[in-house]
Amino acid sequence: MIFSTDQPSDDFEVIQLFFHKSFLQKIFIKDEIINELLELNTNYPPVFMLADSFHKVLQKFKQIGREIENKTAYHLDVSRLLTVEILYEYNRACEYCLLGFQKNMNRNYQLTYQFKKMVDQHFLVWRSIGNYAESLGITAKHLTEVIKIETGQTALQILHERLLLESQYLLKHTSGSIKECAYLLGFDTPSYFTRFFKAQTGISPQAYRAQ
Repeated sequence: MIFSTDQPSDDFEVIQLFFHKSFLQKIFIKDEIINELLELNTNYPPVFMLADSFHKVLQKFKQIGREIENKTAYHLDVSRLLTVEILYEYNRACEYCLLGFQKNMNRNYQLTYQFKKMVDQHFLVWRSIGNYAESLGITAKHLTEVIKIETGQTALQILHERLLLESQYLLKHTSGSIKECAYLLGFDTPSYFTRFFKAQTGISPQAYRAQ
């Protein structure tokens, strides 16, 4: 999974906790409960206010950091329990958010959100906006108009941005050749990939990888 930020403020800070699902399976919680905690509801944009639970969750992250750093007795078990608490806090916040979005999301917002989700799922195969429009049950023209109104970008720009993000990841974090990256990304030829990448960034894939 790729995470990215765009134009963050100077005081923006991220604390991330990475773990495998098996980490949580070592405590006595049923698999189906763990799955529910890890798979947040995708029927709404995952955006919610932090005011109510931010400091409470932040302290749990910091406590996990102290447990891992100090490695005292049962530090992994305590970290597991804290991780489950964090997941419950997130799910509780998301359930509250879901109620609000179901009432307030207009049709254009819903289409834009669904389109972006579909781009994440199919960008390696679906390169035509018509593919997405057909799946959403609308015309490509209508989809393009909605995306432009809601985001200020064209639908094709959003698709290209996702493809570029994946390109940058492959170039920086894998050892595959430019040719291999091009074919993994679904380009017919490496030269086509190079033209696409240079048009988006102003530099060639080789130059980007060498940075």
